[in-house]
Amino acid sequence: MGKFMEWRDSYLTGIRAIDLDHQKLFKAVNDLYDAYAIGDADSHFAGLFEMLSNYVDTHFAREEELMRGLGYPGLEAHLVSHQELATTVREYAKLYRDDPGAVSRKEVLRFLGDWLSEHILKADMDYVPYIKRDGEAVA
Repeated sequence: MGKFMEWRDSYLTGIRAIDLDHQKLFKAVNDLYDAYAIGDADSHFAGLFEMLSNYVDTHFAREEELMRGLGYPGLEAHLVSHQELATTVREYAKLYRDDPGAVSRKEVLRFLGDWLSEHILKADMDYVPYIKRDGEAVA
């Protein structure tokens, strides 16, 4: 099946742990898309959604620890962005658990894909120079 989101080199931060996290997040969103595309959303979508929700928290904690440890000046705005996504993902997951028919899977996928792509290419790339020193990643 074709990918909903294609990983490109432009998403690379050069920070191995962060890049691996981002690739796993892309895979999770693509797995959600695959379940939707084959009409198997009911048996897979809820579990994939929960996994994505939990993984986002793990990834955000890793990123935030890096930024905090290096005194990244944009930390507070970045934290707000993370909190907004985590809240939205949890709300979608709860709504899906309570009433799967009330959730537009297409809307969820579009939201996640847009947010992930925009966040990595803009907000995450802003902190990369603070985490790297002399061209080498600190983490």
